[in-house]
Amino acid sequence: PDGRLTEEMLIDCLSAIAALVRGNYVLKSSLCGLSPQVAEAREVVLVILNKHGKIRRQSLLKALTETAEGAAMDAAIITEHLINQLLEPIATRGQNAMILRVPDDETFATRFPTQAEQHENYWERREEALMHYVSAYEELEELVG
Repeated sequence: PDGRLTEEMLIDCLSAIAALVRGNYVLKSSLCGLSPQVAEAREVVLVILNKHGKIRRQSLLKALTETAEGAAMDAAIITEHLINQLLEPIATRGQNAMILRVPDDETFATRFPTQAEQHENYWERREEALMHYVSAYEELEELVG
């Protein structure tokens, strides 16, 4: 009304290009200039990080390559090198797993509940769309667990 930009307005604009992962924004995979298959693999990484807060490379690699056999993703492009390239910009070594480089922001949802809920809904839809990969990963982690 008075022509000033509010924090909510800025967050709404940011949400057009980035997705909220554990209270922090990460560039949407569709805007990273990746092939569709690599972008999908990155989305799997983000879904798992958002859901569990950590990810293990070997379980991810196995889940993506084994599940790719019956899916649209080409198992030949999913290599350890690719997994490292996808994780390097957003994750760092934690205890026995990779964790987000930026600590979780637990205050975001309290300060901006509407936007946090929109992103939560976004990740629920992404997890549903990528469930075959996410389930395979979670099953492997239970075996390792």
